[in-house]
Amino acid sequence: MSVNRILTNIISPDLKESTTFYTQLFDLSIQFESDWFVQLVSEKTGLEIGLLIANHDLVPAEFQGQPTGFYLTLVVDDAAEIYKKAQALGATFCKPLK
Repeated sequence: MSVNRILTNIISPDLKESTTFYTQLFDLSIQFESDWFVQLVSEKTGLEIGLLIANHDLVPAEFQGQPTGFYLTLVVDDAAEIYKKAQALGATFCKPLK
């Protein structure tokens, strides 16, 4: 059986803030939006990210706290430009850009 789609969902305590961050940082637009879930998609590549409100019933209790155990790698054309833009949007980094 083939996989038709893989969607990474990011658990967020604030959907509005997370949506603003990802749409301003990347070429992502809102494809679907509700009070508990937002689906963002790149019109250029078709890649998607889902944002879920942390305290929703569909989110298992063990995932409703601070996320641990994964990191997301986003490959972009100009990492330095995105790094600066993310800093301007208030992002924090565990390591500086090299």
